[in-house]
Amino acid sequence: MIDIEAVVERIVFRNEENGYTVAVVSCDDEELTAVGKFLNINIGQVLKLYGDFGESKYGQQFEVKTYENVAPKTEKGIIRYLSSGLIKGVGPVTAKAIVDAFGLDTLEVIEFNPEKLLSVKGISQKKVELISNSFLDVREMQNAMIFLQTYNISSNLAIKIYEHYQSKTVELVKQNPYRLVEDIVGIGFTTADKIAMNMGIAKNSPFRVRAGILHLLSEASEKGGHTYQFRAMLDGMLVRLLDLTSEEIETISKDVYDVLQKENIVKIFWKDNKEIVALSRFYFIEKSVAAKLAVLENSLVKLELNLEDEISEFERRKKISLHKDQKNAISLAINSGVCVITGGPGTGKTTIISCVLEIFRMQGKKALLLAPTGRAAKRLSETTGLDARTIHRALEISYRKDRGIFVYNEDNPLSCDVVIVDEVSMVDVNLMYNLLKAISRGTKLILVGDKDQLPSVGAGNVLSDILQSEIIPTAQLTKIYRQEDNSLIISNAHLINSGQMPVIDNHSSDFFFEAKESPEQTFETVVELVTKRIPNHFKLDSSKIQLLAPLKAGVCGIDNLNRQIQSKLNPPSNLKQELTLGTRIL
Repeated sequence: MIDIEAVVERIVFRNEENGYTVAVVSCDDEELTAVGKFLNINIGQVLKLYGDFGESKYGQQFEVKTYENVAPKTEKGIIRYLSSGLIKGVGPVTAKAIVDAFGLDTLEVIEFNPEKLLSVKGISQKKVELISNSFLDVREMQNAMIFLQTYNISSNLAIKIYEHYQSKTVELVKQNPYRLVEDIVGIGFTTADKIAMNMGIAKNSPFRVRAGILHLLSEASEKGGHTYQFRAMLDGMLVRLLDLTSEEIETISKDVYDVLQKENIVKIFWKDNKEIVALSRFYFIEKSVAAKLAVLENSLVKLELNLEDEISEFERRKKISLHKDQKNAISLAINSGVCVITGGPGTGKTTIISCVLEIFRMQGKKALLLAPTGRAAKRLSETTGLDARTIHRALEISYRKDRGIFVYNEDNPLSCDVVIVDEVSMVDVNLMYNLLKAISRGTKLILVGDKDQLPSVGAGNVLSDILQSEIIPTAQLTKIYRQEDNSLIISNAHLINSGQMPVIDNHSSDFFFEAKESPEQTFETVVELVTKRIPNHFKLDSSKIQLLAPLKAGVCGIDNLNRQIQSKLNPPSNLKQELTLGTRIL
């Protein structure tokens, strides 16, 4: 990084919530624009800025990665610093009077002998205290920033830390740097561990074991989607993470787990004779989801409506004949408070939704169609002809201090009689929790999805857990309807789900398999498929093809494939504008 010493001349823009600032600074009698996050910044401050020059649509600017305050070295600089607004009770006139009295010793006088300020005309005892306290607050903040940056904490994170701990920053971080993991968003175990090791904190410190436990539980939820861990497995992972022995972990962790339970941060319970550790928020969210589903199921009187006429009318208009399982699923959806309709691809789930919607419309009930993703909602709209929304859009997010809060909740429920959620296998436990909070008693809930799909990206396995509980009425569809004579893709999907090998027949209309002996051959074949063979065979534009690959890097990684496909389908030209972003050219 480049470092420059500069004086703040003007503040063009400042976001008080996150500290992002655009300022004009002077350096060696030249003005330049500096951008970055600053804890506090005022005109006249002298700063040492670390970063690099970059280009933006506004021209060249200095992008600040970190910074430190520098004491001004001239009387003029001290006057500007004191009157910048950083020190309370000092304006330009007072600043000049103080500097006239004490010269280059001014800052030292304010810090160590503030009572001398009484000799300056117009400064009372009350004002001396205001100036002294304000100066010490600023110095304290600056010392905290320098202390944090000593441990390679960026200005952005240092600002977050200081705003959270204020005057106790240095004391608390020195005492237990692992608390940063719990208190500050953006600081993980690895960062806190490096700081702690540099400070000489013992490897077997209870603080370290506590941070390790919370780190592993959080990582398990964020990366693996798990809402709990078996205690034995968790302790084994702690041994590897902390480089301690099993005996040390067993001895230290007992008290740590007890404290975490008392503080309601984790919940420990037993299942099938195995001890389980869960973050309390997931434990209570899952309990709440289960309770709310039970309430919705039991809050409606069970109906036993005979729907033969309605279903027959639907069949007549759609010119289809529904299977007995599909009719049972429709009856279950209409007559239950909560139900699940599950089945693999091509088993008629969408047809059932369409029929159910028509019956609810005839009953005068208002239905809300939801899906977890924009693509799934769009597909649901296209197949039903009705408006479908993502769950997030239906609940509406309101942002307060960078935190998203759903507008619709238990105090402001959704206005509808029926909620139908498609592709529910993709819904994680947190989203389901927030959706159920917004559904009032007496509202019907129909969950539709494929139990064999991968679980949600977020924590939890909602659909699978509901099915395994056997508490919620469920219709399981197994018969395949959406399958053309020359099609294999749906039947092969079912074969794979049941643990069987798919049928390999390259004469089908939608399922092909090609084996190549080297990555280079695979690469050439894939590029040809996307740019020539598939478009020519199916009379399809290449932009309608989606290519999936397991890795980013390598010959057959998505980065290399995208570059080659771009060179074929969208080559550079004098007639096209170009934009370079990192390694990408648009």
